[in-house]
Amino acid sequence: MLMDFVGDREAAAPTLHEVRLDTSEVRPLFDRIIENVATFLAYNLIHGDLSAFNILYWEGDFRVIDFPQAVDAAGNNSAKRMLLRDVDNMAAYFGRMAPELKKTRYGQEIWTLYERGELRPEEGDELRQLLRLVEDHVEVVERRGRRARLRRRARRRRRGGRGPRP
Repeated sequence: MLMDFVGDREAAAPTLHEVRLDTSEVRPLFDRIIENVATFLAYNLIHGDLSAFNILYWEGDFRVIDFPQAVDAAGNNSAKRMLLRDVDNMAAYFGRMAPELKKTRYGQEIWTLYERGELRPEEGDELRQLLRLVEDHVEVVERRGRRARLRRRARRRRRGGRGPRP
C-alpha cells in the first residue's frame, strides 16, 4: 500500500468535489487530470472509478486516489468503456464550471492513440514507480480474493456442500 499525506498540520487535503475552484483554475486543472489519465493508460492502467470524489486537491495541485478497482487496459474487455466513463466523469464535473468541456471527446481520442500504439510513457517518468506500486497492490487484492474464494469452497466441502454459494 502506498500512502502519502496531502495537506498541512491543520487539515488534510479535501477531495475535489469539496473545493470551490477559481474560474482561472478550471481548464488548466482539467487538462492536467486528463493528461494523467492518458499517462495511466500509457502504462496500461485505467482508474475505473475516476470522479471528483477520488481526487485530492491542495494548493493548486491534485492527487488521484482510490485505485482498488483499477484495471489493466491490455487485459480487460471493458477497458475502453471504463476509460470513457472516467474521462466523461471529469468532463461532466468540470463542465459545470466551464460548459465547453462537456462537449469534449478526449476519452475516445486517448483510446485511439492507445490502440495505435502512439500513447507512450515518458522515459524516467516518476509515475512508472507509482504504477508499479499500484499494480502490486491490485495483485495483492486479487490474491486475497482468490484465497477468500478457496476458503469458502473448503468450508462448503466440510459442510457437505450445504450453504449459500458466493
